[in-house]
Amino acid sequence: MKAFERSILILRPTTLFFTWFSQLPNPEPEHEGITLKNLQDDSTAIMLPHFFEQDQMLAYFEEIYLEFFELELTLWCEDENDWPKDRSFETFKKWFDLELHTTLFAPDDLPDDEIDDDDLDLLEETLFSDDDDVFSDQDDLLDDDDNEDEA
Repeated sequence: MKAFERSILILRPTTLFFTWFSQLPNPEPEHEGITLKNLQDDSTAIMLPHFFEQDQMLAYFEEIYLEFFELELTLWCEDENDWPKDRSFETFKKWFDLELHTTLFAPDDLPDDEIDDDDLDLLEETLFSDDDDVFSDQDDLLDDDDNEDEA
């Protein structure tokens, strides 16, 4: 078994998200008939830096959640006028249940050329520009936690 130094966060839409989604004007034909269970069964998974504690992971995600909130909204509705006005972290947590996982494994028979740390680094470079590199802030957040422990 291969272990990766990454954490996983899964966003499971709640009833509030589904209510918004269901009331969108001019829904796409492929969106008709989608249920909350459909959305929850195939939820978005986000790869994050490795954290030992879920509290650290959640604190880190709170710094970057808006990008993922807006991504989720865009997946279902491109018109920002139809998005919720309040896109605070508190609203986000009401619209999505956050499932936190601090460990990521892959089977040994997964060919090395399919995923390795270099691929994960490339994925980071592809998803985030230098200005928006959310992974670079992890050390700052962890340092802040260490400083709180010393106080």
